Amino acid sequence: MSVYHYTKSKNLVKIILQDRIRFKASHYSTYGDNDYGWTTKVARPIIASICEQSHESFDNDWDFDPFIISFAEKRNDRYMWRSFGNYNKGIMLALDSKLIAQTAMKDSLPDVFMECKYFVDNKRRRQWLKTCRKDDFPVPSNCLQDDLMIISSFLLPNRYKKQREYRYVVPIHRGFYVSWNPETKEPKVEDKPLNKYTDKEGNLSVDFPKETLREVVIGSKSKLTVAEVRAYLSQNGYDLKRVLVSKL
Repeated sequence: MSVYHYTKSKNLVKIILQDRIRFKASHYSTYGDNDYGWTTKVARPIIASICEQSHESFDNDWDFDPFIISFAEKRNDRYMWRSFGNYNKGIMLALDSKLIAQTAMKDSLPDVFMECKYFVDNKRRRQWLKTCRKDDFPVPSNCLQDDLMIISSFLLPNRYKKQREYRYVVPIHRGFYVSWNPETKEPKVEDKPLNKYTDKEGNLSVDFPKETLREVVIGSKSKLTVAEVRAYLSQNGYDLKRVLVSKL
C-alpha cells in the first residue's frame, strides 16, 4: 500500500536525497485551533478524567506539542492537488506505507503512524475518546496520558475528510529529547533545547529509507519535466525500474 505527499515542485530536491527520503515535520501547534486547540482545550480535560478514573497519573504541566508529517490516502486527488500540490504546479510522491510504519517502530520509544478518524461533530469525537480502548492505541505505552494525547491528535472534524489523512507523529515533549540508551536499556532523557534538532523554522527532519519512494507524479502546470526528474533520481542512485515518474 502507498500513501501520498503533495507539495511544491521546489521541494523535490529537499525531500529526495541521495541516501534517504527526508520530510520536515511541523509542530502540532501550527495546525490551528480546530486541530491543536481540540487536543489542548477539549480533549485534555477528558483525558485528565480518564486518568483519574483509571488511577493513572496526569501531569497538568505537560506541554504536548509533537511534530507531525501529513500524508494522504488518495493518489492524484483533485482536492489534494489544489490544496497542497500548488494548484497542479507541484508534485505528488507515492511512498511505501509499510516502510514508513517500520521506521516509526525503529526505536524502543517509537513514533506513531496511523490513519486519522473523522467525526461529524465534537460530541461524537468526545464520546469516542471517552470510550476508546487500549486496542485503539497504535503503540500502547506505560503512560496513559501520553497515549491518549497522541491518539487525540488523530481525531478530526468531518470537514477535513476529503484529505483522508495519515499522520506520522513524533512525540517530543517539554523541550526534552527522549532516546534509548543501549547500555542501560532504559529511556534516556536529554535536557536540550529542541533547536538542537530543528531547523530555523522550528521543523524537525525525519528520515526514511530511500526505498520508501515508489513514484513521482509531476503536476500538469509544473515546469519540471519527466526527463529532469528521472535524471535527478538516477544521479542520486535511485532505481528507475522501481520508481515511476510521470506527468499529469
